[in-house]
This record gives sequence, C-alpha cells and structure tokens, in this order.
Amino acid sequence: MSLEPLAKEGSWTAYLDEESTGLVYYFNTVTGESSWDPPTSTFPRVKMSRRKEAKMTAMNKEYNEKYASGATMENNDDNNTDMKSGFGGTGMFTSFFSPKGDEESAKVVDEINKVEASARNAKKGTPLSKIFGSGGGDDSNSVPGGQDVAATSTSASTATSDEINDSPNWFDGFFKQNNEPSQETEATSETVSEQVNGSRVNGGTNGSSNEAAPALFGNLFAPKTEVVEEEEDLDQFYDQLQFEDAVLAEEVEEPTPIKLEIASKIMPHPEKMSWGGEDALFVSGKSFGVFDGVSGAEKVDGMPLYSNTLAQKLKSSVGKGGLSIEEIKAKMLTAAEYADMSATGASTAVVASIGDDDILRVVNVGDSVCMIIRDGKIAARAKETVHYFDCPFQLSDDSPDRPRNGSIMQTPLKKGDLIIAGSDGVFDNLSDSLILEIAEKNSKGSISKLVQQISIESRKISKDPEAVTPYALVAKKNNYAAYSRGVGGKLDDIGCVAVRCK
Repeated sequence: MSLEPLAKEGSWTAYLDEESTGLVYYFNTVTGESSWDPPTSTFPRVKMSRRKEAKMTAMNKEYNEKYASGATMENNDDNNTDMKSGFGGTGMFTSFFSPKGDEESAKVVDEINKVEASARNAKKGTPLSKIFGSGGGDDSNSVPGGQDVAATSTSASTATSDEINDSPNWFDGFFKQNNEPSQETEATSETVSEQVNGSRVNGGTNGSSNEAAPALFGNLFAPKTEVVEEEEDLDQFYDQLQFEDAVLAEEVEEPTPIKLEIASKIMPHPEKMSWGGEDALFVSGKSFGVFDGVSGAEKVDGMPLYSNTLAQKLKSSVGKGGLSIEEIKAKMLTAAEYADMSATGASTAVVASIGDDDILRVVNVGDSVCMIIRDGKIAARAKETVHYFDCPFQLSDDSPDRPRNGSIMQTPLKKGDLIIAGSDGVFDNLSDSLILEIAEKNSKGSISKLVQQISIESRKISKDPEAVTPYALVAKKNNYAAYSRGVGGKLDDIGCVAVRCK
C-alpha cells in the first residue's frame, strides 16, 4: 500500500492502493479503521497527477479483469457487495472521480457506455465527427450505406447489457498519451471531476438544434474528423484520445522529504550521579528510544543495567532508515532476550522510527511518553501501558511483559512538527501545558537548547514540594500519604529526546 497521504480530514487520511486495486482507500490513524468509501460527506476531494491517474486506471483494469469478472464476483452474494460497488464499473468511476459517489457521475458512465455501443455499431466509413459531434457545418446526418447516426444512437440506448459489456473498455485509452511526452501541465482528479459533471458539447448539428452529447466529451478533447477505414482503427482511436482542450490545473508537486533535527539528554537522579543513573536512550538515523530503569527491580552488582543494555543493543541493530511497527517489535524483542541473559534489573521502553513515508511509528512498553506537538497543540500521543499506578509494563527476565504487549502509534508527520519522547522523570513533573509553553519559547532556537530547557525545568520542579505536578495529582487519588495535598515534584532520572521536522 502507498503511504503518501492524498487528502486528510480529522483523523482520516486518504491513500492510494498501489499494490493491487489501484483505488483510493481511507484510514483512521486513531481508531485503526479503514474504508473504501469516504468516511464523511465533507471529506476533501482527492488530487493526484495525470501520470498517477493513468497508473491507477491501468491497475484497476487489470484487477477487474482478474477478480471482478465471471463467477468470482457473482457467486458470493453475501461478501461481495463492497467489491461490486468499489472495484468495477460505476463504483470504480465514482470512487475515484467523485468521492461523494453522486448520482450524476453514475449517469455519465451510462452515457459513456451508450456512446461506445453507438461507435461500435457504426458502419465502416462513418466520420467520427458524426459519432461525437463536430460542432461544424456538415448538415447531413447520413452515413455511407444509408445508416442514420440518430438511429444508431437510439439503438445504443436500448442495447443489452451483454452488448455494452462487449464494447471496448473506455478506460483503456482514457488517460493514455501519445509516444511523445506531453508539454501540458498535469491535471488533478478534481479538475477532471468538474469537467465530467459539468461540461457539455456543441455537437451533432443536424439542421435542428444542438443536441446535448454526453457531458464527458465537453472540453476533454477536440473531435476527430478523419474517416475510419477499418473497424480495428476505431479501437486504435480510443487508445490515442487526449485531453487536448482540457482546462488544466497547476501541476501537482511531489512532496519533499521532511528533514529531521534530533537532540537528546540524560540527567541522572542526584543520588545516582556517580554511576550515571538508570535512564538510557539511543538515537540512530531516523530511529530513537528512551528506556527508564525500574528503581524497585532487584539488581545484581557487577552486571550491566537492563536499560543500558536495551539502548546499546537497539542502537547497533536499527540501522539508519525507518522501521515498520513489526520491525520495531522484533528488534525490541531481540534486545530484551539478550538483556535477559546478560543484564540486571528491569526497564520500560518507548522506541520510535520515522519512515521514508514521513510516518512516525511508536511502540511503547511502560509509562514513558512520545508525543507530537503541531501548531502549538498536542496532535498525537502514544498510550502509556501500566498494570496499575506506579507499576508500568516493563521488560526483564522476571516480567511477563514483551514488546507485543506495548501500545502502538502510527501518525503522519508534517513540516513544523515537534516530537518529544521522555521518561517519567519528565512527564511526572511537567504538565502538557508547561511542555507546550517551553516548546513555544524555544521554537526559534536549536533543538539541543529545547532538550536542555525541558530537562532543567523537570529537575527544578521535581525538587519543589509545593509544585502542582501530574504525578502528585494521580498519587493523591491513589491515597499516597506523601502527596495527600496533590502537590510536590517527583525526584527521578530524566531522559529526553526531541525531534524537529523541517
């Protein structure tokens, strides 16, 4: 599946299935739902280049020929309703050109089928201007052999479904270009949709009135006037049609990759300064992680800490590119199994990776946090996983928790986004509003300065017995005597990674 966003509304994003169907599908990044149909009536129309449209059309045609014809589609009445409306015929047309699936688009497709049948049944030697309407001065509506064009059109309107299905596939040549590259600007599907739904043709002058031809032919191409010598030439003509008179939109530019600025900082607990504390982190290429050593876990002197071992093992294995969710989980599991045999203690883990598709993917085992700040607000936040208050999910030789038990988050990034990942030494002491305030004050400065300010402020508040902190408020609800008034910082190791998308 392609993961290049085509349009977005709220938590729903439109993508193009370039693996099989060639259709647009819709995915909800919050609930994980997906749909072939637009999720709302107000969802923006999808835009893409003509080159992309051509690729989509060819793929959809191939898919229809393989799966949507014959017994495969007809013998499964209970399960194929969506396929019938979404993969072939009118359903494919309205899904791509008119996301709202309006009735007008369906009418256009009916007209296309009628004209195809009309052209197919015309005798050899029929001028194409008689089939489509030339807008010119030939007042005769007769053709060699005495067949009348109007009669041909009438017969097409009463053609059986089998006759229509046997006609040439209109979409074979709909987006095809001549061998020479076109100099025209590429059109968006929104422009095409407007032409399909609104254009008319000045065609078929027969001495009486300008008959309204199918809306599709309005401004999409100039009618051809050469005579068709052989029946096979008609198929050739279909393959060579172009949008010669189309009103084209500006070329759709390919999105430029997001550039990343990354900084990190560890600030040990004051009593653990001599040996570096229990928090650890890594940054490698487009992946990073924060690991919070569990203070209450039993430890053996002389063995490396579990958190440090996880960080070192993952840094050596993630590579420089982006990882999928399954790859993150697999590498976390390998690191945990290694730490089970060689390290001591326990650790939470939040590991994130930014793909070449500019999607942030996160696996969170425990109560550390990874959030996205966009336009001064928190746009997304990985869910924390805890068994109960002050007992987070954790990795260790004695723990049943594994990476598969962690929460996952997949969110498209935008230029200007800020990612903050940190241990509970940060988020137990800093409220969301305070983090947003620090980010705003440092929006023009370096990413290193931002991480420094977050760490310093976390340490400052952690020592303040009168500070209103997220940890104190939850501890009060859980009847912790030391936080009975709902105030007070929590002294701890601090680990933080910040990423700015430029």
